[in-house]
Amino acid sequence: MTNAQHQNDATATQQIETPVIVVKLPEGESYRWKNYCLTFTKMLADSRCPKDVTCIWQGEAKVEISLKRDGKLVDSQEIVLNHPEENGTSFTLGEKPFRVYALMPYPTKKTKTEGNIDYYLRVEIP
Repeated sequence: MTNAQHQNDATATQQIETPVIVVKLPEGESYRWKNYCLTFTKMLADSRCPKDVTCIWQGEAKVEISLKRDGKLVDSQEIVLNHPEENGTSFTLGEKPFRVYALMPYPTKKTKTEGNIDYYLRVEIP
């Protein structure tokens, strides 16, 4: 077997990975694909430790997310996020698996006292 034949043979057997789609989903908005609609319904709580403060507990955030299919509600859940930036936070709505990679903006001393924050999620879409 020639070197070129060996390279062609090796290329033919390589697995091609499915691309991962990660979307920015602002609070109160939806992402539509195929016949589905994923909505970041609302921010429920944000007790994450501000990044410019030393805390005993890292804190967590709670969000409400819903999934519709063909315009009908499939599922709606409260999701607790404990540092999704590290490994992502996995959850299932209906039978669809999702993963949140970030809730932004991350709080600071200043944003904790401002009150009106434009939150968004970075969500992997199946």
